[in-house]
Amino acid sequence: MEKGIDATPEDWQRILAVNVIGPALMAKHAVPHIKRAGGGAIVNLGSVSSFIAQKGHLTYNTTKGAVAEMTRCMALDLVDDGIRVNGVCPGSVWTAETQRMADEMGGLTREEAATQPNLGVEQMMRRQADPHEIGYAVLYLASEEASFVTGANLMVDGGWTAVGFANSSAALRGVELGRFGALVLAEGGLIALVIRVSRRAEPVRAGVAVGTVASVEGVGDSCASPRAGCSAASVGSAEADTG
Repeated sequence: MEKGIDATPEDWQRILAVNVIGPALMAKHAVPHIKRAGGGAIVNLGSVSSFIAQKGHLTYNTTKGAVAEMTRCMALDLVDDGIRVNGVCPGSVWTAETQRMADEMGGLTREEAATQPNLGVEQMMRRQADPHEIGYAVLYLASEEASFVTGANLMVDGGWTAVGFANSSAALRGVELGRFGALVLAEGGLIALVIRVSRRAEPVRAGVAVGTVASVEGVGDSCASPRAGCSAASVGSAEADTG
């Protein structure tokens, strides 16, 4: 079902019907019954793909991103009716579909499949989930134990989104930041700050590592002058948005 930029109008219509319009209409027709019962809960099924980019998955990720936002909007619309709305966002799960994919990749075992892109290698737990692990998350959000939870998208992804793009980075990538000083490298699943102590000096790896980097502010200025003390200690006070 996943398609990239070459998706046809028919491809878009089909996946929108399944992933977005289907859950929306199901909720629409369930809400009157939930209201009559005095309130309750709706749990939508999102995905890790609601929050990340995946090559060749344009249509799928777009619709799953819509499910995450639909969950938030429904929660706001229905809160006064005593209806909580949340979403569960699985990572890679060992199902008949993922087993079919593993078979098409040369008859991979479950353990071997978990070493492949989009089938588990990005998940810090280095395995695929069992379906019941996703079911328990749904059960929690539907239960009274989650009575103060609404508008949330619960990640059940083995840590995939926690490590972000760094964990799946196979190549060395650099982004120059600041006037002189900061370089962010992603290599072998690690993002580290590298500091240039002067314009002419070779980069020196600092002892600071972060999971994902959206922006780093002030690092270049903090190390703008060539002084010996410009190292991990001076980086520690820099403001870093690692969300």
